[in-house]
Amino acid sequence: ATESDGSVRIVVERQGSMQHATTFRWNLRSNSAEQGTDFAGIGPGTEQIPAGTRTATLTIPLVSDAVVENTEVFLVEIEPGQSGVTLGERSHAAVIVVDDD
Repeated sequence: ATESDGSVRIVVERQGSMQHATTFRWNLRSNSAEQGTDFAGIGPGTEQIPAGTRTATLTIPLVSDAVVENTEVFLVEIEPGQSGVTLGERSHAAVIVVDDD
């Protein structure tokens, strides 16, 4: 994503039965990108994937400024929100933010 995109969307997809709703917890972690300076200071949070639905989308606002910066990274971490739920192979993502100043 670039700073001026305004936000980045992370799609969380579940596998298996869609008969029941399921929840997951998410958290944002600074890396070279700083929370509150490069991306919104939000979270951690809990989201629900309703019964009959395979995905949920997290929208993370980005901070656009006029400061010339290097390309930066922050992390999105996902955890099960209820017992009996297991995580797939990818339970975290690195978001790369490219400066466009």
